[in-house]
Amino acid sequence: MITFFPFGGQEQAVLGSHPHAVNDVKVNRRDPEIVATGAADHSLRLWNVEKRILIAIFGGAEGPRNQVVSVSFHDYYPIVAGTGIDHTIHFWDLGSAELEGAIAASKDYAMHQYTFKPVLQHMPKWVTRDIHSNFVDCIAFWGDWVITRSVNEDIILWRCGRDGEHLMDLKVREDCLFGRI
Repeated sequence: MITFFPFGGQEQAVLGSHPHAVNDVKVNRRDPEIVATGAADHSLRLWNVEKRILIAIFGGAEGPRNQVVSVSFHDYYPIVAGTGIDHTIHFWDLGSAELEGAIAASKDYAMHQYTFKPVLQHMPKWVTRDIHSNFVDCIAFWGDWVITRSVNEDIILWRCGRDGEHLMDLKVREDCLFGRI
């Protein structure tokens, strides 16, 4: 179970749960009522904290093969990323018509009118296992660049796609540019 308490101490929201331990929680700074979680159940989930509902589950056929350890929202693009023990990095597109519709519907949702059905996303916008050779325990965005850290203490600044391309232009499994920190 995931419980949020604001500074005043009153319980703000209790969300349903992943079936296994939650490893990371991030608030979307562009839309603070939207939260992402990564967990030991091999999935990343998107929640509406104010309405206390699950919006989407990212995982399955092309998703993580092990625990999701770190999640991050991009500040400018509708992307949420997840990293994990399988040393993959997944970018999930929140700007698709289906997910934009689900996020909008979550904001208008009134309990007891109907059961909110979460979107199931099995295909990420982009995925790679080529950045780190061990599991990736931290991810952050810096413009079109990504900073990731592996448990073997490699911190890598990198970007995907070709020079001059933006993250939203990516296709699955495109080239990456690397720079080690």
